[in-house]
Amino acid sequence: MVSTLFVLAMGVFVPAAKAQTASNQPAVTKKPATTKPKKVEFVTIQKGTLPVILSAPHGGELDLPGSLPRDRKSGGSRFQTVRDVRSSELAEAIANQLEAEFGQRPYLVILRVSRKYLDANREADYAYESPEAQVVYDEYHGAIEQFKKAILEKHGSGLLIDVHGQSKEKGAVYRGTRNGLTISALNRRTGKDAASLYSKVMEEAGLRMIPPSTATPNQEVEYNGGEIVVAHGSQNPGGIDCIQMEFGADLRSVAALPQTAKDFVKGLSPFLKEHYGVSDQRQAAAGGTSPAGR
Repeated sequence: MVSTLFVLAMGVFVPAAKAQTASNQPAVTKKPATTKPKKVEFVTIQKGTLPVILSAPHGGELDLPGSLPRDRKSGGSRFQTVRDVRSSELAEAIANQLEAEFGQRPYLVILRVSRKYLDANREADYAYESPEAQVVYDEYHGAIEQFKKAILEKHGSGLLIDVHGQSKEKGAVYRGTRNGLTISALNRRTGKDAASLYSKVMEEAGLRMIPPSTATPNQEVEYNGGEIVVAHGSQNPGGIDCIQMEFGADLRSVAALPQTAKDFVKGLSPFLKEHYGVSDQRQAAAGGTSPAGR
C-alpha cells in the first residue's frame, strides 16, 4: 500500500513531492527599482506676486542636445558667446532679497543653456541655429509674455529688470533703456526723465551708475538695451517698463554678490513703492496701510 505524505505549509496541505521541488528552486533576486531620469531644466520659470520680472539670459552653462552652435556669420557684429558669470545667481539673490523686503516674490525667468547655442537677448534671426534652440528661445520669451499679461491684469503696470554682466567697468552698473524708449509708460506717468530717477535711487543705495543720474537725457551709448527690453518694453502694446542692468565683474564676485543684491533692492524698493504701488503685504495682513493705488 502506497501512502501519500503531505506537508503542512502556511495552513495549506501540499504534497511532499511538490514541496521538495519548490524548496530546490533558486532564490529569485528582485531587480532594484529604476529611477526615472530627471528632466533637464533649460529655462527656470517661476511665478511671482510682485509686479516685477527678473530676467537673466546670459548665465547658462548647459549644452543643448541636438542643437548646432551659433554661427558668427549669422550673428552679425553683435555676436557673442561669453557667459555673464554669476548673473543667474545674482538674479536669484535679488529675488530672495525682494521677498525679504516685501514678503512677496518677483517673477523669474533664467536661461540655463550656454550662450554658444542660444542668445535670448537677440532677435530670433540672430539668436539660434537649430529647431532645438528655437524651442528654448520661444519658451523663454513666451514665459515673459505670460508674466507681463498677468502683471498688467493684476497691477496695471510693471517693471522687468534684465540682469547681465560686463567687465569694462568692473565696479559700476550700466543702465539700458534705449534712452528711455523701453520705459515709455513710466516717463508718461512721471512726466520726467524716469531713467535718471531710477539711476538716482540706485546711486543713493551705493551703486555707481552709467550714465549717472546727473547726465542729460540720451546718454546711454554702451549696453543700452538688447532684444529683451526692446521686445517687451512699454513702448509696445501689452508691454511693461523694462530696464537692462549690466553689473560689473567686481559686483558679481562670490564675496560681493550678496551685498550687490542688497544694495540693488535697497534702491529698487522706494522706486517700486512710488511708481508701481508696491507695499509690504505682511504689514497689510497685520492691519497696516493698504497698497497704494495702481
